[in-house]
Amino acid sequence: MIYRSLACLLSVGTLACGDTGGGAGGGTSETGATASTGGAGTTGPASTSTPTSDGETGASGGVGESSGGESESSGGPAGPVRERLYVGTGEFDPMRDWHGIVRFDDITGVNSAKTGPVDPDGTVNVKMSSDAQGVHLNFVHTIFVREDRDELYAGALFTTTEGEPCPMASLCGSVAVFAGASQLDGPQVATRSLFGPTTTLRLPHGVWVDETRDILYVANTFAGSILVWDKASEVDGDIKPDRTITWQDMGAPVYIYVDAATDRAFVAAMPMIGGKQPQVLIYENISTRNGPSLPNLLVAGPNTRLDIGNPTTHNTWFIAKGEILAVAHHTNEVLFYSLKGAHWGNKGPTEVLDLAPRVLSIHEAEDDSDMGQWSAYGLFYRPEGDRMFVAAGYTPMGPPAANSDQHAVKVYENVSDPATQGRVPPIAELRWTNVDHYFPPQPLWVTRWEE
Repeated sequence: MIYRSLACLLSVGTLACGDTGGGAGGGTSETGATASTGGAGTTGPASTSTPTSDGETGASGGVGESSGGESESSGGPAGPVRERLYVGTGEFDPMRDWHGIVRFDDITGVNSAKTGPVDPDGTVNVKMSSDAQGVHLNFVHTIFVREDRDELYAGALFTTTEGEPCPMASLCGSVAVFAGASQLDGPQVATRSLFGPTTTLRLPHGVWVDETRDILYVANTFAGSILVWDKASEVDGDIKPDRTITWQDMGAPVYIYVDAATDRAFVAAMPMIGGKQPQVLIYENISTRNGPSLPNLLVAGPNTRLDIGNPTTHNTWFIAKGEILAVAHHTNEVLFYSLKGAHWGNKGPTEVLDLAPRVLSIHEAEDDSDMGQWSAYGLFYRPEGDRMFVAAGYTPMGPPAANSDQHAVKVYENVSDPATQGRVPPIAELRWTNVDHYFPPQPLWVTRWEE
């Protein structure tokens, strides 16, 4: 969605021009990052656990393994713990039919690097799915799975009744909520949906639900704001947000992560709509913020590497246990910042943290020849094994490569360890058999369930 891709969309109404992209050394589209340093499971029941501030959801276990025996609950012994993976696919092109949500019900022991691609247990074609009024969705850029209700929240960029593509100057985009997230397959009709001019949605790239307070947050990207609805479990229709958080230097917010335990939000934003640099804004007391609001802390500056290769600060995750901020920004790098000693609760002017990160490189070639061919689109952290799931898009000529079996979800362990840096081989990869239709991988979500 950054510069070249946006220019193509504004000028011709489609990103077909982005398909010819530049070389690895000069991509400037959302997918065109320049180089920087160096058997399907059976369907299981819905997840029954909710994240804590660390994202913890219960018994720990090895990578792709069960918790090591039966666990006790009020209902007696339970089976081994399994993990379910959701992957959103597609890119910033409303005309192509590559937008989907693929689901894998049991990724225990799966490693496509050894066994090849696996069949998804469910595939939702986004452009064939709609809200209750029949308005079709277009490009789900973000998902949030609410485990306590088995619901999937999907932020769709180009949802519009004005026809395709979505005019950039208009209010378009939606947030759809699907019941029975763990069983979704085929075209869907949303149970609830936020859509219409009163919502003020404008290409929303990120959604998050504070399950403790039942609050929905939306990164309202092309309006340069954060929208807040207080009753996430009830929101539906063309309704006004309860609050709108703004800041003149926010830029275009692409993702929001909320640590419910501390009521703290981390907002990844790119340099558009008044923003002068790629950055991560940190807000304390996010549940009560409204109107123009200075962030308490700001991760930005030349040492952060956020402006190297591609300034699309695309995804962020906070590992509370080690006070580590992870950021992906459309290159072959995942950046880890230590926030230990940060001035949490700063009540003065915004404090800028120009931090040098620890760098994890997701490219594969030992000679680094493919550094410009990979894009870290999405992140999801699991405390079991200290693992980071990374949506690794294969982008050899700028935009994603069609019909490629390279697109993968790569899993890295011990990511909080300072020794985990550089080109580290993933402990597992997951690729899917319908990748020729649904690619590249973008948003991720991982839940755990018991047999």
